[in-house]
Amino acid sequence: MSEYITEPFEDKGKYQVLPSAGRAFSIIFDNKSEAHKFSISLMLGAAPSPSQSPDFYTELKTENGTRYLEVAPLKKVEEEAGFDISECCQSGCSGCPYYGQ
Repeated sequence: MSEYITEPFEDKGKYQVLPSAGRAFSIIFDNKSEAHKFSISLMLGAAPSPSQSPDFYTELKTENGTRYLEVAPLKKVEEEAGFDISECCQSGCSGCPYYGQ
């Protein structure tokens, strides 16, 4: 199981998920909660890393050997009527109608 850390990004209010060993990539999120949930999904293997599934991410830029990415728009969990998106752990649970589509 790989380890990831969540820390503030250079843009105010945004957060990034980084591998704890090295800075090969940085996945950018709009808020800390979203970043934290995704780092757990990466650690559990429920979400693919950029090396496992490059199509899952959109590259924003490359700087000093670090690839800055965001989750591709079609892969993000969208809020549906009657469902509070903050309740979704985005871990790709078996049979999840929101994330595991």
